[in-house]
Amino acid sequence: MDSTCGLKRNMAGQRKSILAGTFGPYVKQDSVLIESYGGEANIKNMIIASIQQANEAGFDVDNIAFNPEEPEMSIKRLEDKLRGQHWDGFLIGWGVRGNKEYTPLFEAAVNTARKSAPQTMLLFGNAPDDLLNTLQRNFDFST
Repeated sequence: MDSTCGLKRNMAGQRKSILAGTFGPYVKQDSVLIESYGGEANIKNMIIASIQQANEAGFDVDNIAFNPEEPEMSIKRLEDKLRGQHWDGFLIGWGVRGNKEYTPLFEAAVNTARKSAPQTMLLFGNAPDDLLNTLQRNFDFST
């Protein structure tokens, strides 16, 4: 364990870059999703804490927000972002993949990642506070 942060760190010793595909500010369009996690303020707090944990564990996390009302534009921005730099992982959040209404957007995001950045590991989050858990499932961590 790293005594400065109390968290396990990734084994590679070098920072890993993670792109997280979420609804970001567009989550406001899904009131059911917001309420399922205790409201918008609670979601923001969960995400902030989750990103801080990931940063302390050796990951740099960036976000790309998918607008469910403009899926084609969102996928185009994703393609540009994936091709613009090396990403060790591309995480698709539960909000995008956990609702059958958004399945076409989810599928488009997966297929765009496979085509645009085939070396990038695909990751699937389960909740706004699940980032570190997801990273631990997919990357080697020291004990």
